[in-house]
Amino acid sequence: MIAWGLCHWGFFPAQQTGLIQIVGLKLAPIVLSLNASFMYSGASRSAPRSVGFTLIHATVTDLGWVGAACELAAVTLFLQDSRSYEGAGNARR
Repeated sequence: MIAWGLCHWGFFPAQQTGLIQIVGLKLAPIVLSLNASFMYSGASRSAPRSVGFTLIHATVTDLGWVGAACELAAVTLFLQDSRSYEGAGNARR
């Protein structure tokens, strides 16, 4: 649980910093509010669907495995994206 908390809550400040660097300080409040809105919207839309699907096709005890699989998929996508971003940054130099 501690590892999840560190990874989960450690991501948002880095994401917000990146967004501010992209748009600048003048538009930062708007971009950060849109980011939070989309983040909460996505969580509220995806969680009931994945939980409902799991409960229809499996048991309550399988919810932890489904959550772990979602986290693993998110980390995989993040690592792939960060590698492609680093490659693009090196090509620009």
